[in-house]
Amino acid sequence: MKFENGGEEGVPRTFIRCTDPEMPFSGIRDHAMFAKEHPAWRYEELATGHDAMVTEPQACADLILAAARSS
Repeated sequence: MKFENGGEEGVPRTFIRCTDPEMPFSGIRDHAMFAKEHPAWRYEELATGHDAMVTEPQACADLILAAARSS
């Protein structure tokens, strides 16, 4: 997301990577590695597929709540 008038500075960011199975698109992996290495991002992994909200709803909710609380 890019704000036309700025404003994204200081906004907390969390990347939740679903790893089992991992999405086959290399672009996802590139974004995940960027987030993992960038100090402005919080990086988390969840051992489930892309539909984490269906397959692991509690774990998914826990990560989202933890991200919200850390901001």
